[in-house]
Amino acid sequence: MTVVYLYMSEADSIGYRICADNMLVTRLMSGGYYPYVTKPGTIRFSIGGTDAIGMWAIMTPEPGQSRYLQLKIVDVPNPIHRTTRPNLRIVSEEQALKVLPALRLVPGVPTGTKCKEE
Repeated sequence: MTVVYLYMSEADSIGYRICADNMLVTRLMSGGYYPYVTKPGTIRFSIGGTDAIGMWAIMTPEPGQSRYLQLKIVDVPNPIHRTTRPNLRIVSEEQALKVLPALRLVPGVPTGTKCKEE
């Protein structure tokens, strides 16, 4: 087995549905993390099952390995007003461990819940 730590350390009042291979895993809120335990191999994570650029990430964790995926709010260029959107980023263990201890555990969701219909 392997663990992928999903986390969101910055302030945002919106919760985001995080999916792994189109199955709902958790709803991340500001200041929260979720340890997703899974089989090793290639996993496609996404925010709400979307295919939008920056809103998905692919990783291939090895057996016994821990990996880290950060949900970050980024600015989107907009000449009229400030616009932001969520973004998934694979981060190093060193970077993640700087913030994870201060975050709170968020619940997972029942297995078998699809993110979107295909």
